[in-house]
Formats: sequence, structure tokens, C-alpha cells
Amino acid sequence: MDALMILQQLFSLKNGQPFIVREVTYYDAAALNQLARTIFSSTDQVLTSPEEFEKVNNLKAQTERIKHYTEHNCKCILVAEVKGEIVGTLDFWNGHRAKVAHTGELGMGVHPDFRNQGVGKGLLETLLRWATIHPILEKVKLGVFASNERAIHLYRKMGFIQEGRRIAEVKTAESSYIDIIEMYKIVK
Repeated sequence: MDALMILQQLFSLKNGQPFIVREVTYYDAAALNQLARTIFSSTDQVLTSPEEFEKVNNLKAQTERIKHYTEHNCKCILVAEVKGEIVGTLDFWNGHRAKVAHTGELGMGVHPDFRNQGVGKGLLETLLRWATIHPILEKVKLGVFASNERAIHLYRKMGFIQEGRRIAEVKTAESSYIDIIEMYKIVK
């Protein structure tokens, strides 16, 4: 991120153990792939299945993804690190056209062993600090499974407001449907 660097932020887990949130580097590619595999196989609250991830991702693809995000002023990948291990990640990208460049969307995942410990909150706080001082960004948005009550609670606590609902957006393996709740936060 050449125009606006994300500074490393220090936080504490609920048990008092410190963790940092920082911008991703190329050296994180293998660890990000492993974290994604763990997240995608540990919950049904994500769109990507482990099989879909394995079909399209490898070390080269992850490195290219990191390059793409770090070379764009309005995109970022954040990682949360505990004792040198990446335990959470947040991707943020803005609109591709001038009329929506002021808006951006996030996706976030946390290792199952570190959920409900403050990692997601640290990732969000870091992103929101960055977005608040960013010269272009004004609105941060996300989509969350309506069944993901823990995440919805966190987003509301961080000031996100529901602005819409995509009915029956996700079809599960059991052929049931889950809505996606659209949320946003104005950062300036």
C-alpha cells in the first residue's frame, strides 16, 4: 500500500495474551493458505468449500493475490498473529468504478481456536482506523450469513448497521437456504 500504510496494531486476547494485526507480506502466503483450509473446513458460515479452495489456490496463486492487494491503494489484506502464527485474516477491496470507489467490502476469517477471543474485533478496528483516514474511502460494507449470530453481534458492536437482506442467497448441501445480511458503516 504505497499511498497509505497500515501500521501494526497491538491487541490482547480475552485471556490477556498479546496479538498483533498487520498488513500481509509475501512471506505469509503459505500460512494464509493453511489458515484458509482450516477455516473452510471448520464452519459452514463461509461461501467457499474446502474442495473449491483447493481447486483454485496454491502458493503461487496466493502470492499473486497478495501482490494484487498490496499494489492497490484501496485494497488491503490484514493478518492477526499470535506468537508468530497467523490466526485471522481480513480482506478489503473497494469498488472498481469511480462512482463506487468510495465504498469497500470486507471478508474476514478467524481460526476456530481463536474465535470469540477478540481477534475479529482487532482486525475490524485496524481496518476501520485505516478507512477513516483514507482519502477515498467513506463506506465499509459486508455480507454475513444470517445464521452467524456471533459475527452479527460483533459487527453491530463495531457500529455496522443492517441495510439489506438477500433472501435464500446460500444453498446448503442439505438443500436448505440461508439469507445474507448486508451491513455497512460510514467512516466519514
